[in-house]
Amino acid sequence: MKNRAIQVSTIGLNSRTLSTFEFFFKTTCKGKYKLCQEHSDAHITFADIDMPGTDAAIGDYRGTDSDNILVCLSLDGESEYGSFNIKKPINSGELVRLLDQINESISSVDKKEITETPHAKENVSDATQATDNVKKFNRSNTSHAGEQLNQADESDFVGVNKDVDISNPRELAYATYDPQRMFQGAVLEGYRLAKDQRCAIQVRSLSLNVIIDPGTFTVYTASPDSIMRPTCVLESTSKPQFTEIQAKGLKAAVAGLKRGKNTKIDSHDVEAFLWRIALWSSRGRVPINTDLTKPVYLIHWPNLTRLTFVPHAARIASLLVSAPDTLCHIAERLNVPQRYVFGFYSACNALDLSGIAKRQVDNMFEVTEAPVSHSRGMLRKILGHITRRSKPRELLNQSNGER
Repeated sequence: MKNRAIQVSTIGLNSRTLSTFEFFFKTTCKGKYKLCQEHSDAHITFADIDMPGTDAAIGDYRGTDSDNILVCLSLDGESEYGSFNIKKPINSGELVRLLDQINESISSVDKKEITETPHAKENVSDATQATDNVKKFNRSNTSHAGEQLNQADESDFVGVNKDVDISNPRELAYATYDPQRMFQGAVLEGYRLAKDQRCAIQVRSLSLNVIIDPGTFTVYTASPDSIMRPTCVLESTSKPQFTEIQAKGLKAAVAGLKRGKNTKIDSHDVEAFLWRIALWSSRGRVPINTDLTKPVYLIHWPNLTRLTFVPHAARIASLLVSAPDTLCHIAERLNVPQRYVFGFYSACNALDLSGIAKRQVDNMFEVTEAPVSHSRGMLRKILGHITRRSKPRELLNQSNGER
């Protein structure tokens, strides 16, 4: 009998938590449960009520007339929303017992479509994504597998620049940009501060306002893509503002991002957010300090299924992971426009996945001024010894010839 998986939808879970649940369902639960994107396909819905914006998302979820069993996750293990409550950090044994209990309570007659494990439905239409607020909140930019870009979208992410001759300074200027003078630089600096200070950081730059929480690897913003995308290509001489936010004040700070009743707060996985911001900022260019004549490397393969689609990203990553190479040569080898390779490199560079190919191994040995002096001395001794031993034979041969 083939294994069947009960579908589980989620509200307010970021990409890292989703990955943990996915691994938990596959291993500990032996494939009995599987994550899905639509609440209408699920029997069970998990909601992290500690995440800002979950209250509104659950309200929208209830408006769908879903009869799913709602399981709420919280630090105190209490909630007025769910049929069941789980305290964080989650005890895996208790969760397994709860899921089995729920599974037994679901009659086979009332079960919705339960897909087979290898063929679970994973794709939704763009129209559904645009109108489903719950889906928007829960997605957190973590499901871009198979996403394709039309021509307009492609120009937003990788630009429209033609290939350049890197030996020509005029053309080279079209292939570079300065992230430090843009919103991207402010976000990267804010993320660094958040990790160093181990607290959430609010970043204000170019009229954009985001909050970065390093504890959950989440970015909160009330600015829609239609505002953020064009702002990312602007440069400014004004310094960004950074404000520390302690854990007890995070929820209020996130709520404060709202600019009106119709304002929607979006949460994003921090790596997916940085990747997207870098693409919007670079538009097929590389950071200004990048030497295009030197090979670059890729530390490891980026999780492309959870990041904004870049044309030929998998092919580019495959070459750079195998061996360092120059970006222009990569484009030539793949026979693709340089802007695809430049944009991919810039996004990887924003995540500290790529850089100029001088790695730690290059400093493994200390360079000496005369590394072969001893070898040459030994070689002279050997040659001298051979010469001395050969001379008597040569003299003997010469004397015999004279006789």
